[in-house]
Amino acid sequence: MKPAHALRTLLSLLLYAGIYFLIFHDIKSIAFLLAVVILHEAGHFIAMRIFGYANVRMLFIPLFGALVSGQPATADPGRKMMVLFAGPLPGIILGMMSAYVYTASHQHIFYQLALMFIFLNAFNLLPLTPMDGGQMLEVLFPEHSRWVQTLFIVLSTLALSLVTYLTRNYLLLFLILLIWWRLMSIWRKVPDNRETKNAGPVIRLGVMQTFLYTLIWLVFMVLPMITLYRIS
Repeated sequence: MKPAHALRTLLSLLLYAGIYFLIFHDIKSIAFLLAVVILHEAGHFIAMRIFGYANVRMLFIPLFGALVSGQPATADPGRKMMVLFAGPLPGIILGMMSAYVYTASHQHIFYQLALMFIFLNAFNLLPLTPMDGGQMLEVLFPEHSRWVQTLFIVLSTLALSLVTYLTRNYLLLFLILLIWWRLMSIWRKVPDNRETKNAGPVIRLGVMQTFLYTLIWLVFMVLPMITLYRIS
């Protein structure tokens, strides 16, 4: 990372942490949040550097999260999927490990870690653009994304409704509203045939790759929620 980009990243991180401190005044929770967000974005950043992305940058956006951007060296959809998975999967794995430690030790700090690591990273896998899950749909099903996104949104709604019922966490209803807002925006958008014709050939994943990536995606959306239910 260039010095100017590194300085911009550091300043945005300090602003990010400062705004949360002014709002919540809870240093421990803010530290946990920063750990989750930094690990997530560092996963994307490292994967992009490994796969030869150019001009890779990281920026923290107060009250919204953070993002890592860069120009891919190739249009390989498999590499893009691995870059997308590199963000949420490490955090989900750490969250599930924290949940296991909590069940063995009953120390509340591990419950907090499990909750934050799992919730924030699994939320990012929901089929909503521009989150990782929405981008995954576009890579996995480039020519049928509207119908596939509709299917995934319906399934996500059913899963979140079940989790809401089991955990009595009615804040999840807000996520359901966001998902259905995304569904309405998908069907409101009229495809432009001229853009489709001029877009060039679509590079697709193979059938087995599509199946494997979809399976990984679903597993890392479902297992964390089961884990949170067991420790709640």
